Amino acid sequence: MIPILDLILLTAAGFDMYNGATATPAHALAGVYIGVSVIYGKGMIQWADERFAYYIMKIGDKPKKLVGIAYAKQQFRSWLKHVLAFLLGSGMLLLITVIVGDPERTKVLTDMVQVWLLVLGIDFVITLSYFVWKK
Repeated sequence: MIPILDLILLTAAGFDMYNGATATPAHALAGVYIGVSVIYGKGMIQWADERFAYYIMKIGDKPKKLVGIAYAKQQFRSWLKHVLAFLLGSGMLLLITVIVGDPERTKVLTDMVQVWLLVLGIDFVITLSYFVWKK
């Protein structure tokens, strides 16, 4: 149901701006939230379930901690997911910007895309560091 709720959130934000509202940081965060929740959601829930089962319910195997190149590869895969989340979320923000058709009212949305792109770049540098300085 989360993707449907996400779609409702995005539709409400877009409809609000289409009817004359000026974009706010809350509108911009809606796009970021949707991109992140769609791409990372299932994995985050699985991660939490594994830890809850082991540490709280005392069932199952202890979650493995990766080290060395295995950890670096896992972080690179996570960065690729970040790229997908960025493409999905920023694509929706830019689509809303085009639909609204008023760059002045949607400046916050395009600013959020630029900030997110910077964060994506920083995440890439950190990810590469795991290949140089192994955990």
